[in-house]
Amino acid sequence: MSVATARQPWSSSVLNYFASHAISPRLAANLGVAERDRSLIFTVATETGSFRRTRRLNGCGPAKVLQPRGQSLELWWPRWRPELARTVLVVEGESDALAAASALEAGPPTPFDELPIAALPGCGFPVRRLVEELVRVECRFAYFALDADEAGRKFTRSACRALDFTGIHTAVLSLPEGADLADVAAAKAPDDRAAWMVELLLAGEGGAR
Repeated sequence: MSVATARQPWSSSVLNYFASHAISPRLAANLGVAERDRSLIFTVATETGSFRRTRRLNGCGPAKVLQPRGQSLELWWPRWRPELARTVLVVEGESDALAAASALEAGPPTPFDELPIAALPGCGFPVRRLVEELVRVECRFAYFALDADEAGRKFTRSACRALDFTGIHTAVLSLPEGADLADVAAAKAPDDRAAWMVELLLAGEGGAR
């Protein structure tokens, strides 16, 4: 049983946040997301152990997402850090990762049900580190669904160029200007999110490089 369901119910603040970001509370709990002091807690696996990242929901403080001082930034894999992931969906932030996973599990079985998802801890994450991690898991195809803003586009361009040199094929998923994946998913009716997510991935395959 997950930490969230075993120790506490979700607060109204968290449930409102989940609803506005198209995140399934049940899935979040099953993936080990927890709540403390009006913040979401994500456990990030590393080569040597794990640490926790905290996302504040009150909008206060110098940073929305915090992690232990001195801890390097790491990708967050919602289903834990895999040993092998031939195809990966790369998104920006934990909320987009949860929104993508929630959308894919909301409908009937699809070829993407077990698609590994990697959440960047922001576009300040070094492209080199992403490339190293995708090479480590023997990735062969990476979808990119970062925020549709200048920072997201710049990171995507740099990452796709770098991955080309490793033989990893890439596809960029199309999101409306200024939106992120969770924004678009939340604008869809819950029953339509799975089909939308599948269509988005298939359209990305059509423009793969």
